[in-house]
Amino acid sequence: MSDDRFEEFKAAYPRRAGGQGWIRAAQLCRQLVDSGDVTWDDLIGGATRYAAYCRAVGSERTPFVLQARTFVGPNQWFGEDWDLPADNSGPRILTEEQKREVAITRDAQREGLTRAPGESLDSFSDRVRRAYIARIGTPVTQPSAAAGPTPVRDLLRVVR
Repeated sequence: MSDDRFEEFKAAYPRRAGGQGWIRAAQLCRQLVDSGDVTWDDLIGGATRYAAYCRAVGSERTPFVLQARTFVGPNQWFGEDWDLPADNSGPRILTEEQKREVAITRDAQREGLTRAPGESLDSFSDRVRRAYIARIGTPVTQPSAAAGPTPVRDLLRVVR
């Protein structure tokens, strides 16, 4: 019976890019149900709500979906309401420029930098690249200007 219910949980859970930790998730689910504090319906309901939330915010099939083993772990994410965003206009699709901005901002956070008000993305990207070079002490070959601006993450691949 519990194997069938775990398969229901697994089917309800949102798809993720990367591993899910299904073996550990199965162990944790069984421990929770055996403790008597949680039912299979609680777990499956939580997975269903979380899957709807992931679809609404556009994170399904990305690494940003919680691993199943984390979902049923000590924080018990399955118990959350997972309310849908107020503006439920569907998944957010990022443009290439928005993806570039996200990547540069992430790299800047690693370097402890923030974008100045009014600073262009290209200028910010160059500042992040210079900070990275200063920290690691290795020059990075700059691609030709004809190719256009290059996100910092692409420049970092040259160094690694």
